Amino acid sequence: MFPYFEVTRNIPNDVLLGLMNGTYQLYGGVIRWAAGTPNAGQIVRHLIPVDPSITPGIMPGILTNTQQILQLATGTALLSGLGLLVSSVGFLAINNKLIAIDGKLNEIQKTVEEIKNFLESDERARLFAALKDLLKINLSTDSKNHHTILHNSRDKLVVINTRYGELLSKASTLETAIATEEYFTLTAIAQVQCTAELGMLDIAYKEMEEINTLWQFQARRIAKEVLLGEHPYRFLASDFVNDVSVLELAEWLDFAYEERKGISWIDELRGRINELWYSKGWFVPSGLGSARGQGIGLEKEQQILIPALKRLIHRCSVFDGYVSQYEFLNKQEMKPSEFQHRLASLPESSLVDGYLILEPIA
Repeated sequence: MFPYFEVTRNIPNDVLLGLMNGTYQLYGGVIRWAAGTPNAGQIVRHLIPVDPSITPGIMPGILTNTQQILQLATGTALLSGLGLLVSSVGFLAINNKLIAIDGKLNEIQKTVEEIKNFLESDERARLFAALKDLLKINLSTDSKNHHTILHNSRDKLVVINTRYGELLSKASTLETAIATEEYFTLTAIAQVQCTAELGMLDIAYKEMEEINTLWQFQARRIAKEVLLGEHPYRFLASDFVNDVSVLELAEWLDFAYEERKGISWIDELRGRINELWYSKGWFVPSGLGSARGQGIGLEKEQQILIPALKRLIHRCSVFDGYVSQYEFLNKQEMKPSEFQHRLASLPESSLVDGYLILEPIA
């Protein structure tokens, strides 16, 4: 069914062990050899979600290796706000996500001038016009109409996404960083999907690589400068004990500074704070100095900033997975919609907990 890959129903012990010891890494729905290993970058397994209703709930009993890994992949997709399969984030889904984001932005535009300007921008209006056209594709069976809509919408999305890329590079406040990252991400996905559906699979793969590189650079900058800020050690305070684990904090720092230190980051931070960051008490421990309490406030950190950091971490993995999927589609000479149709025709016996597991043929 898929040249160079065969369908399998389990993930063996050596793959799970490799993920645990760092030999392999899970990028969204793709398991690859990790950087620095002899086969760095080579694909070990593709994990393709076929059932869109999958949720990452805890399964009863003892989980198999395969279930553990599939559950981890599903959790990544959920926390990223995206799907593991490129075609699952279709034009309707993108349109709905942007409408939801707009609703949140409208709530804060009165107090944030940059958001008000953002919502009134011409790019945003052209974006919704392009998506409106793309939503009409399924209403027509004429292939010429499909091609025209995809081509015209792609042209608009290329310009719009470039503009959002510029805005993303200048974003310096929490609200604008979150808004522009969302718009850049979703317009990028729509643009590349248009390219792929037009049959330009090699170009779609190249576009996804370029977009991923730009996103990675700007997402790390935002994490470092806007979200973690000057006082990342504040997350060691007991205010955040129920919101941020030490392992999560280390993961954020690895991502933001593009330096894999893991738990060693904590040794760099541990001596700089030892009490509540946002405490309203009168006593200020000498170890905290003038930095204590500086920030956007505990509630805003918990409700907006921390979820934004978690989303970036998981989107990093999903974006890498998208690159691998477009590489896969290019080699298979298959459009995303054709791939989705082929997946839908698979017998249920091919699936494991709603996933198709593809193993490269040696």
